[in-house]
Amino acid sequence: MTANWKSWLFVRKKLLEYRYGIYFPFVLEHKTTKELIGYISLKTIDNSIPKVELAYFIDAAWEGKGLAGFALQEISKRAFEELQFKALFVRINAENPAS
Repeated sequence: MTANWKSWLFVRKKLLEYRYGIYFPFVLEHKTTKELIGYISLKTIDNSIPKVELAYFIDAAWEGKGLAGFALQEISKRAFEELQFKALFVRINAENPAS
């Protein structure tokens, strides 16, 4: 299986998960330039609570500017108010002091 095929399968799987409401992806882009800044996803949904896992990354060029914190606040608000989750679960890598 080639790398392109694996990438296609991954994207297809994520699109299906989004369609069925079990995965919520968000692209972070600069307001005016539309440059890609990062990505946040709500995944691993447990509807018995209901809770969701939050995962993200920020491009190295945009680190340390407060954008991740702002984006995480906005997505958290959306998770609670619009999507009606009661808890967010976030794993933080100990080797990433910024997180």
